[in-house]
Amino acid sequence: MKFGFTRRRMMQALGSGAVLAAPMAPPATGAFNDWPIEEGPATPKICLGVGRTSDIGLREVKQLGVNYVLRGGPRIPWQVEQLQEMMDTYKAANLTLANLMIGGFDNAIYGRPGKDEEIDKVRQSIRAAGKVGLPVVEYNFYAHRAMEGYYGETGRAGAGYTKARTLSRRCGTTWRISSKR
Repeated sequence: MKFGFTRRRMMQALGSGAVLAAPMAPPATGAFNDWPIEEGPATPKICLGVGRTSDIGLREVKQLGVNYVLRGGPRIPWQVEQLQEMMDTYKAANLTLANLMIGGFDNAIYGRPGKDEEIDKVRQSIRAAGKVGLPVVEYNFYAHRAMEGYYGETGRAGAGYTKARTLSRRCGTTWRISSKR
């Protein structure tokens, strides 16, 4: 038995009706007329993580069109003088140090003895960052750290990736380490 009505024909008809009923696209708004967008206080900032602070390395960052950099911070507690020197180094290269990662307070993370002293060092570091005008102090404050059982592996064409070791239970009380991809 053949029917003239199918779901395919129904969807085609509904789609055609929707296209015909759709209003014409409005003319371009000012957002498209103001291209390229000029960076300002209300626009997102493109940052690049840097490790080297050589003149060549900073010039390469600038040549990419990046104006803001981020990196790991020194040992805690941070001192105003050392942060100011870092800020000035990037400013001389026409870059802005926008973010420093703070670390070195594992006793505070794990609740071990010495945590109060480390918390005080973090506070001192945040105050020093504020005094030099550093916009962002980044931190990771989680206890599991997601590090145990992971290791680097070299894959196809030399690409690096992370593998995880997991414990899997086999045959009662026998445990075996297995590798999962």
